[in-house]
Amino acid sequence: MLFIDKNNKWAWTGILAVFIFLILLFTAYLMFPGQYTPLENWMSDLGNMELNPQGAVFFNFGCIIAGFILIPFFVSLSWLKREDDNKLLITTQILGFIAAIFLIMVGIFPENYPPWHWMWSALFFITLLIFLVLVTIFMWSHPLFPRSLVYYGFFVIIVDLYFITINIIPIWLPKPLLEWFSVISALGLLLGMSFVMLTSRNKRDSKISN
Repeated sequence: MLFIDKNNKWAWTGILAVFIFLILLFTAYLMFPGQYTPLENWMSDLGNMELNPQGAVFFNFGCIIAGFILIPFFVSLSWLKREDDNKLLITTQILGFIAAIFLIMVGIFPENYPPWHWMWSALFFITLLIFLVLVTIFMWSHPLFPRSLVYYGFFVIIVDLYFITINIIPIWLPKPLLEWFSVISALGLLLGMSFVMLTSRNKRDSKISN
């Protein structure tokens, strides 16, 4: 394998990344001056140093820290390797790494630095979509993951694809709300994957060998 984690010791980092991001996101929201609503405000508005002078640093650090913490989580996916072909797993890990790097860049280049911010944001969501497709296909063929989590993965794919589509097609829809929905639902999938991996340590060998 390209990335090795035989003991699954880093699976918990998926949960850590999600909670750190959500805590810093909520902190930035609480410090946002005036009215903020997901119906009209992009998530990245929380990291805008002009719109949110006191709280922007929390959102931007949240993106950077979560991106770095997700890297060992994607390493931990190698614990799921099977005896047959693992090309899909390796490709999924690589796409996860790339998405994590793009998330870090979103935090380094907030809305105050257009067009850099929009470029990194677009690359993040596109890469995230590809990762979601690959990891859901992988979970479908892996005996460790319950079908309910796989079906949820397909739901997250649809949400992210819909969000990307409405940003290309010039139609009016609550795009900021869909961005929130896309990010939060993807975080939910990461939590589900981490939970399954952490609670299935003793089941892994017996299930994969069947």
